[in-house]
Amino acid sequence: MGLFAAKNAILVAARLHLGHTATVLLLHMALECWDNAENPERTPPRRYFAGREASAIALGFLAPDNASEAAHRAVKRAVKELVDTGAITRVRSAHKGTTAEFELNLASSRPLSWTTRPVDNFRGLGRKGTNYSSLLGTKNSSLKGTKKLSQRGPENDPPNSKEQE
Repeated sequence: MGLFAAKNAILVAARLHLGHTATVLLLHMALECWDNAENPERTPPRRYFAGREASAIALGFLAPDNASEAAHRAVKRAVKELVDTGAITRVRSAHKGTTAEFELNLASSRPLSWTTRPVDNFRGLGRKGTNYSSLLGTKNSSLKGTKKLSQRGPENDPPNSKEQE
């Protein structure tokens, strides 16, 4: 679903200085939308069209309270903040039998560095790990603050008993 849109939603919320409720709703919207047009439903990317009750659940109003007047006001205020700041654009207003539809003004394309494939960086006992070095630089990156990975994996992972022999 909207993994890349959700990652971008965090940055957008911080840059726009969104309030907590609007940030939570934007993140929920991003997780519910598709990142690109190549999806099973062939819906446009970054489109959110769930009802107010679903949005209210994202804001912490559990059923049956998600249909309350307070829940609807909270959703309305959050949507207004998101529209006013330009984080989302209203594509269609809600009316009887139809939910509102919003386009999220977020980047949701897959970064080029995300195309790396998992690599076995553990030895023995069939344990598999993922080498994320292409996302962070080289495996022994000298970037300040980057932890150097051993061949066994993270330092908190105990070595195999066979490796100690």
